[in-house]
Amino acid sequence: MGILFDLPSIGCAKKKLCGDYQGSLTLIHRGEYSFLKENGEIIGAALVTKDNGKPVFVSQGHKISLSSAIKFTLDVSKFRIPEPIRLAHNYLQEYFAEM
Repeated sequence: MGILFDLPSIGCAKKKLCGDYQGSLTLIHRGEYSFLKENGEIIGAALVTKDNGKPVFVSQGHKISLSSAIKFTLDVSKFRIPEPIRLAHNYLQEYFAEM
């Protein structure tokens, strides 16, 4: 969508899709992150958005740097899952429950 509309876009997932990161047991404070690497290349970051919570996995998309994607994700995260994703998930849960 970012490329199609020429807008900044980021990726954020609850589970790691690929790559590896260091410090899986030491990432415990909000804002801590470890670069996610595959074949020696940085492809994203494991980011803690809630103290003592599991990290989410952030990647840069179109027209945005990884550091900006990390900052934006933290800015929109009240809970573990960033608010736009959490709200969309909750909306769809209610929608399908009514069907």
